[in-house]
Amino acid sequence: MADNSTYILAGIEAGKEWARLDTMHNARQLPRQQTDASTIRTSSQDPGVGCRLWCLAAKQFPEADVIAVDISPLPPRPTPTNLKFVQADITQTLPFEPESFDIVHIRFVLFHVPHGIALIPKLAQLVAPGGLLLVDDSSASPIIGDDAPAVRQCSEALTTYMRSNHQDPRIADSLETQLRESGLFSDVGAHKVSLPLNTPIADPAAQRLSKAFADSTRSILTGDLPPEVRATGITQELQQACWDELGVKDWDGVVDVVWTWSPSWLTLRRSDRLALGQQVLETCPGPLGPAAPSSNHLCSSPHRHLADDEIPCLFLFPLPRLPIIASSTQSVISSCSSMTMACVNSTTDIWLVYHQASRTCKPATAQLVELELHKYAVMDLEDLLDHVFQQGYVDAKHRPVSWWEQHDGAKLKAGHAVQELLNLGAGRTPETALRLVIADIPTSLWLSYVYVHTPRAHVATQRIRLDVPHLKVDRLAHITNHIFAQGYLPANCRSLVHWKGICGKQIDENAKVEDLLSWGEGVSEEKALRLVIGGLQGWHPGERAIQSKLDLSGTMSMAWTWISEDMPEQHRVFYNRNLPFLPLTTLDADGRPWGSIIAGKQGKPGFIRSPMETTLDIDLRTWVGDPWQENVEAWRTKGGERTDPRFLVAGIGVELSTRRRNKLAGCATSIRQTGENENDYSVRLRVNEAIGNCPKYINVRELVPHTDTHPEVAYRNLHMGDNERLPDELIAFILDADAVFFSTSYEAKPEDAARFPSHVGMNQRAGRPGLVRVRPSDGRTLVLPDYSGNRLMTSLGNIEVTPLAGITIIDYVTGSILYLTGNARTLVGSEALSLMPRQRILTTITTTGYILVRDALPSRQRPGMEPERSPYSPPIKLLREEMENSGQHFDDGAVSVLLSKIDILSPTLAVFKWEVEGSAKDLIIEPGQAAILDFSDFFGKPAYQHMAPTAPSSVNDDRIRTWTISDASEPGKGARAFDLTMRLKPGGAVTGALFAIANKLAEIRPEVLVDMRPMEARVQLVGISGSFVLPPPAEGKEDRMLWIAGGIGITPYLSMLSALVQAKRRADVLLVLSTREPAVLITLLGQALRSGLPEGSKVKLAVFAKGGSVPEVPRGVDVSFHHGRVTDVYWETLNLEDLQSRKAYVCGPKEFEEGVLSGLKALGSIQQDSFDTVSNLARARSQFTDITEGANPGCNSQGFNATTGWDALTGFGTPNYPKLRAAVGLQRS
Repeated sequence: MADNSTYILAGIEAGKEWARLDTMHNARQLPRQQTDASTIRTSSQDPGVGCRLWCLAAKQFPEADVIAVDISPLPPRPTPTNLKFVQADITQTLPFEPESFDIVHIRFVLFHVPHGIALIPKLAQLVAPGGLLLVDDSSASPIIGDDAPAVRQCSEALTTYMRSNHQDPRIADSLETQLRESGLFSDVGAHKVSLPLNTPIADPAAQRLSKAFADSTRSILTGDLPPEVRATGITQELQQACWDELGVKDWDGVVDVVWTWSPSWLTLRRSDRLALGQQVLETCPGPLGPAAPSSNHLCSSPHRHLADDEIPCLFLFPLPRLPIIASSTQSVISSCSSMTMACVNSTTDIWLVYHQASRTCKPATAQLVELELHKYAVMDLEDLLDHVFQQGYVDAKHRPVSWWEQHDGAKLKAGHAVQELLNLGAGRTPETALRLVIADIPTSLWLSYVYVHTPRAHVATQRIRLDVPHLKVDRLAHITNHIFAQGYLPANCRSLVHWKGICGKQIDENAKVEDLLSWGEGVSEEKALRLVIGGLQGWHPGERAIQSKLDLSGTMSMAWTWISEDMPEQHRVFYNRNLPFLPLTTLDADGRPWGSIIAGKQGKPGFIRSPMETTLDIDLRTWVGDPWQENVEAWRTKGGERTDPRFLVAGIGVELSTRRRNKLAGCATSIRQTGENENDYSVRLRVNEAIGNCPKYINVRELVPHTDTHPEVAYRNLHMGDNERLPDELIAFILDADAVFFSTSYEAKPEDAARFPSHVGMNQRAGRPGLVRVRPSDGRTLVLPDYSGNRLMTSLGNIEVTPLAGITIIDYVTGSILYLTGNARTLVGSEALSLMPRQRILTTITTTGYILVRDALPSRQRPGMEPERSPYSPPIKLLREEMENSGQHFDDGAVSVLLSKIDILSPTLAVFKWEVEGSAKDLIIEPGQAAILDFSDFFGKPAYQHMAPTAPSSVNDDRIRTWTISDASEPGKGARAFDLTMRLKPGGAVTGALFAIANKLAEIRPEVLVDMRPMEARVQLVGISGSFVLPPPAEGKEDRMLWIAGGIGITPYLSMLSALVQAKRRADVLLVLSTREPAVLITLLGQALRSGLPEGSKVKLAVFAKGGSVPEVPRGVDVSFHHGRVTDVYWETLNLEDLQSRKAYVCGPKEFEEGVLSGLKALGSIQQDSFDTVSNLARARSQFTDITEGANPGCNSQGFNATTGWDALTGFGTPNYPKLRAAVGLQRS
């Protein structure tokens, strides 16, 4: 079998674990009618560890193939003939063709699997166009109250263990967001139930599931656990304490269960897809569960209609991942046998009687139903109910309000086997007939009025009677018209209202009232429909303007409906339990947006609470210098003078460890200082906008509390002069950032204020360090590129109307926070390209005020950890003025180059020669520089995609690539051609296509590779750039250089070596090469030396390889071969003075560079090429002065003696500020 090592309960006694799993499975079925918790079956009565649902599907659709998948073998049990079991590991390659199933259902699996969410695209690939993906999962880490510390400690230890295995025990919390943002489905539906573990619930069905989870929690925490789980700190003493606490009634805990359904354009027959969707969704609890799937939920207008007699395709239902426990097999076999025996004396018909609420005073109608129908057999009560409605015995509108009872009134489960009831005597005679209870559709509808853009949340309820004569109430629009006709709302609000259901989903006014009531919407005051007044009515003028500029008006015209007027339950829990701080936008006295950072006193989650879906209560502590306090005082003194007197706020919660992100906006309804500390506030926020954001671009960090803070304002200038620049330290702070919080505001014009009220916004922008640039020319204008996102454009839309913005940057290591605000402008197209080449959308913020506070944040990045960069983040782009001194850069279409020759060196390595076309000027190429090529015309620009889990870098792929030039012209002379030595990158869009072309031509037309010009493979040359170049010759001295190359990192040295030969320049070169292909790379080295070494020159080559053939060494090269990788041991064998006398260069993959640099700490000047990731460590050394003499005595101490290569602060020496300024492009003009 496949590896089951991540199953944390593999050590539990077999029989006990099977019993626990049986109980959990049966409880999770949760039929729609209520049932007593004591009726949960054990494995001896129902042999179903998952097979019940597959059997129902197989019996319901006898012409379809149902495939069940599990990692462990399934014990023998009776199953329908069209049900097939496949043993497979879903984390590996599955034995199925892509798009081969109409429905894929994965149930309570993802939290067991490392990186479980990554399975979603894989499973989606199995779904045929128009299919349905159903994902059910639960929170595996129950939230335990403070009354049970031992239970809580055990639960947290298990959670820690799962996270160490890359399992997400709370994966259910982000299921809906992950599915919705994957871009794979036309719609996503979700239903979440939060179940108390030790508190009675009125609904028996939910109580049943709650009890099952509580019992499961008890058996897990107090049972036998594997040694690796016990190593997390779960001792026997702790388990005994758990047992004692679990027996007490006054502890509490909560577990979340989430059901999701994600359809695309369905091509199944409507009746079949609705029936099967209903069957699966009815595993949710009755009163808590979602409505029956409607055409709005599960299907849209299909591209193709199937004939009525066309058979659905295959159905796939993967099973939960379970361990093999051999000793449990016999008990299951015996229970299967007993079940088979019980079905021998079967009955072919059953009696039922109809009980309808409106006919209680009339005789009940009895009916005899045959169990063997012409298409399928009636196996359980759900089959029987489907038959009743399919035959039209009861109006279909009553389907959601019908349930089964025994003749004595005891309620029955929908999945109860009919033959088992008959064996017990139920339904055999009219006197013992089963009762089909049918509730009446209500004659009135309840609604609540929800006012959004008001300082306080007004919610009033009202009942509308539907049986009033001459009142037409067929559609929800009729109810709306009635409300305004009666004057319940003023007529000028008619365009400002819309309807929402109980769960918060928007409802079209064309919906039938009868349908809504049958789904449980508006049937009582507790389940009232919501009439939202003043909520979002579309995009405001600024958002429409920016969408028009970007040609998104049609695509995103209705995307504003994604924004909710209240917070979903998962957002409320998220703000309470997951955030140690919250970035919050507020306005200063001049109306400028600032991004404050608010946090609790302890630097950990819990300082935010949500008593209702539109409210957040925050107990915060701010610090000196944060804009919060001044902006609050400004609002208190000048708020009444503003166009909108509300204290507007907007926030974004980012859980850095999981990349979860949610946004909110609204206003503060109460702000008061608490306690003796003037920085402590109690705040109530009224939330009227909420939306979840994708995890894209967020860099993973683990934060820990750090309450020993001493905030200090280091820089503060709230109103900069026209010619002032930012301090150099702040510019360096900005350029080092890999994430910023982006504050904006929208001040509505009077004519727009009613429909689009003023508000503020908060967003996050993240990427690689250096994503935000600062214009060297003025030293105050920040340039923020806009990466591919969800295309809502709310922040940029705000700037279109109100051209102001704020930027807040946190240093998570030191706790320093930089706040900036200023004038903002969004540039699009050529205007953006003129400022930042290859970036078509960007925002400039010209700073007008700034504050830097040191040691402020009460939580810090865990010591010793490095951020995990997002795979979606594109490479950093420089400003045009930053690039002026680093090569040539050409406008779009100015220079094109033609592929003229391909030399294939190996299956993954080749040399591509390019020639400049037309009348373009000759290229000036310094040895070691790189060519930037734009392949978008050659391969086509990629289509928009929001998320791409299998290829995240493709989201922002502009088809522009950079390669170091391996051979060009003699230094100082113009070039019309250049060579690029390329390595095939696995999965690479450009190198993959180029190598595919080369290999195909080598197979069918090898002569074409010598002269590729007739193929007209033409691309745009963006520029020649790079400072990793051969230094100018030392006058009267020999050039002494150390070149260190990892694999293809030899490329710049080939160009440098060729230049030395052509210039007849005397040099002494030590080349250290680590490679898997010594023969290929040394051959390239020989080509660079084909004219022979200049007189007096020396090249010593040290080759590190694990194997491969020994090539012919170029004449005049002294070579030594070493086995394995370059290690510190090798450097110790060399003469230190000789090494320090050489100009040193390192070029290779990041890991290679870091390993080499660690062995070269004593060197004074090392340069690196921009290979995959650039480390600035070596370059930084040249910008510090190494203090080698003296000490720092004081305080009756001799202090520290200075030594070579050591400095207490930087490790390099004393900063040389002119050199540092030049390094970051801050030269004054």
